Amino acid sequence: MTERPPSSDSVLAAAEKLAGRGEVRLGARLLRNRLADDRGDEEIRRALVEIYRRAGHLDQAGRFALGQPYSNRAERDAYARYLLSIDADEARIRDLSLLPQKHPVPDGLVAEMARVGEEDHRGERWDWCIAVGFVAFFALSLITVVTVYFVVILGGREALLIARIGGVVSSGALAVVTLGFAGSAWARRRWIAAAAWTAATAGIVGSLVLVGVGLLVGRWS
Repeated sequence: MTERPPSSDSVLAAAEKLAGRGEVRLGARLLRNRLADDRGDEEIRRALVEIYRRAGHLDQAGRFALGQPYSNRAERDAYARYLLSIDADEARIRDLSLLPQKHPVPDGLVAEMARVGEEDHRGERWDWCIAVGFVAFFALSLITVVTVYFVVILGGREALLIARIGGVVSSGALAVVTLGFAGSAWARRRWIAAAAWTAATAGIVGSLVLVGVGLLVGRWS
């Protein structure tokens, strides 16, 4: 006799048990294999999306929630970025998302991929800011340390002032880094990260202004 395949309920229970033990990959594989056998099994599809969603795998959640009412913007964006990275065509998208033949690829997916691609392109323009800021920060910090060292060795009296000025300038370079991350996040519509990086930049710049004023007042008073 031909062995009957396990029921959907038993597959769901086994997958949830594996995911609950932290074996998300194995649990998801069980559900993917079952969905590949029956692409129209919406209960299995929804469970697969939820497992990936709880694990934080946004691209995979978006992959299997494609065209479903329970998909969300972050997951669609993550999946669109993945599709762009592999230059997927409609047939490849259908195969990746295990779409039933009667379900067309959503009309808005191409437009969403174009939007995400443009956002990433705008975000990448801030990469130079991040790179320059990091290089400047480490270079200025090293120069400050070396300069202070030799001033102290030679008996100079301005070591503390040089250290303070070097700290201010190095912090300015660090502000350029956080500004780059903020600009990149705003361009990609990652609002929480954008707000956090903007606040960090404002905090650094505000501190620099206060320290700079303190240095000037202390120097000339």
